[in-house]
Amino acid sequence: MIYENKNGYFNYGRNNLIHETAIIYDCVEIGCNNIIEPYTVIGRNGYIRNINHEDFKGKVKIGDNNIIGAYTSIGRPCHDKYTQIGNNNLIMCNVSIGHDVDIRDNVEICCGVIIGGYAVIKDGVKIKIASAIRNRIIIGTNVIIGMGAIVVNNVNDNLIVKGNPAK
Repeated sequence: MIYENKNGYFNYGRNNLIHETAIIYDCVEIGCNNIIEPYTVIGRNGYIRNINHEDFKGKVKIGDNNIIGAYTSIGRPCHDKYTQIGNNNLIMCNVSIGHDVDIRDNVEICCGVIIGGYAVIKDGVKIKIASAIRNRIIIGTNVIIGMGAIVVNNVNDNLIVKGNPAK
């Protein structure tokens, strides 16, 4: 059920405010109380060498109480898997989240961050401005990734990493 338009945002039920310019594919499941800002694209097919677009059959699952900033892209997973955004996350503007990524709860992702496919971002992580996380990386609970960091190795719980490569 679609409710009134306020400044370009529609309430699509379940108290989700989605901007009229956002593109949300049919493969996306959205929880409650989310805000999806302008020009965001959720559920587009990912890019994996030697995998056909027909192989992208998975779903994007977005939990509750998330803010997803303008110009953010969240990729659809391949096969029958999930790209997941948990609960109570703040994803700022111009973020690229690859296919098959698992972002847990209470995560803060600042502007300009790139997260490669199959990455796992555990609870309470803070990823600062313009950082990049290589595909298949696991970021532990309560980690802080410093501004501009390039993460090429897994990061254990409760650490602060920065630099290129992040240490």
